[in-house]
Amino acid sequence: MFDSVKILIRMTYTLEIIEQKTYIELENDLQNIGKMLGGWLKYLKNPQTKATPLQNRP
Repeated sequence: MFDSVKILIRMTYTLEIIEQKTYIELENDLQNIGKMLGGWLKYLKNPQTKATPLQNRP
């Protein structure tokens, strides 16, 4: 699904629906979101870490 968003944003730029500045900003934001999601997934898949709800943390 995340790749679909990237493709749609690229298409809007290619079709000149958004300006280059907006496209670059969106691509940077998507790259950061992708890094965060990847980190969270890696953390959750690691059997050595215990995922606890935020409300139970000190």
